[in-house]
Amino acid sequence: MRVLGLESNVGSMLYPFLERGHEVVACYDSRGILRPGNFHLNFPNTKIEKNPEGLFKYEDIDVVMCQPSCGNFSQLNRHGTTKCHFPLNYYLKEIRPKFFFIESKLGFEDDYEKLEGYNYHYEFVSNYYYGNTQLKRNRLWIMAVREDTEWQFVSREYKHSNTVESILEDLGPEDKPEIDHIHIYKPMIKNSITGERFTLQEVFDAYKRDNRIFYTAKDGTQKIRIGKKIMRSDWSYIITGGGMLMHWEKMYPLTIRERARIQGFPDTFSFKGLPETTKAKAVGKSMPLEFTRQLVSQLESPIDMSERTKILASPLKLNRLSDF
Repeated sequence: MRVLGLESNVGSMLYPFLERGHEVVACYDSRGILRPGNFHLNFPNTKIEKNPEGLFKYEDIDVVMCQPSCGNFSQLNRHGTTKCHFPLNYYLKEIRPKFFFIESKLGFEDDYEKLEGYNYHYEFVSNYYYGNTQLKRNRLWIMAVREDTEWQFVSREYKHSNTVESILEDLGPEDKPEIDHIHIYKPMIKNSITGERFTLQEVFDAYKRDNRIFYTAKDGTQKIRIGKKIMRSDWSYIITGGGMLMHWEKMYPLTIRERARIQGFPDTFSFKGLPETTKAKAVGKSMPLEFTRQLVSQLESPIDMSERTKILASPLKLNRLSDF
């Protein structure tokens, strides 16, 4: 298959195609995370376009993978808006791939203008039930198939025994620069007025006791510096582009490689060439790779709808969609 990436980040939605020997032809991203020095370590033969119109020149494209970059879109739960202004159809009308897949948050489907000549399917995905350890990283995938192509995704959710501990057990406290497993210990500011700082042990103790750390802001109000719980040895809280998650036992913040493993990245995926401040953001804004691997597998070898397995029920909002 010939694949394009539209809003690709570091390529988490594209890498499973490369793993299976398909051609990731070109990509574009507007967020500034995609850096040639890093991207070409993982995608040595993929062109990076400076603007999305640059993707128009590629012919016979089978798949477009898209993780939209949209301010309103990324804040759906916070502001209750479902309007996304990313003009996706403008690009798709020119490319006309056999398939295009959009990873999104819930709500986006209401305001998405369907492209003529495509059949749509909405799949509510629990990444956890595709083998990932992040329990609540649930997403809506919008799947569109060109009318001259017969294919439909079949949910294959399953229960598994993967744990945070099992996927991180061979990554110890020693640095392994070759796979970006580098421990960076930084004290944290406790009080913005006095400049008093926590030691790493105090941070860990506060996590263990309260699951958070309080500090006094410059205006005198008390705020929460960290509101995330400690990593547990069964399932994982969501990896984000910011914040800090602590190893549940070894008393250090999770390294880039530990975060990446939780996201499903293999150790062969490099984050070298990215500024240190960008690496955590790049990992957190990526998508878990396990579901995309299942998607690629079904594009290669379609399976019968009778094999559909669904563990996590879709929201009622999705169940009312005639396409679902």
